[in-house]
Amino acid sequence: MTGNQRGFTLIEVIITIVLLAILTSGLMAMFKTYSQSNGDPSVMIQASELAQEKMDQTIANRALNGFNSIAVGNTTDNPVLGTATFTRVLSVGYVNPAALNTIVAGPTNYKNVTVTMTSNAGTLTLATLIGSY
Repeated sequence: MTGNQRGFTLIEVIITIVLLAILTSGLMAMFKTYSQSNGDPSVMIQASELAQEKMDQTIANRALNGFNSIAVGNTTDNPVLGTATFTRVLSVGYVNPAALNTIVAGPTNYKNVTVTMTSNAGTLTLATLIGSY
């Protein structure tokens, strides 16, 4: 054998494996934290569908019974019927015609309707404006 052979020694291979294991465990811990902070996608989809259901009911109520049939205030479903993990809050308030994102006390021709869903996966909010046309 000559002294000019190329290759890795057993020590170099073991050190490389240990370093890769340490780096991989750090990346996996970071991935776990990231995925937990985003919430469960299936739960968020269900929350979105339940929020849209309440919004559709409110808009249909306005179409059938008129603008004044949508009561100003907050209504809470806790828990949402058929689920054990969701809380749904419907908030309705009059808005300033000059600045439609400003809630005011008095009656106007516009209402802000907000549906907020809360679960262990996070919070989801839908909002719309309804006019008395």
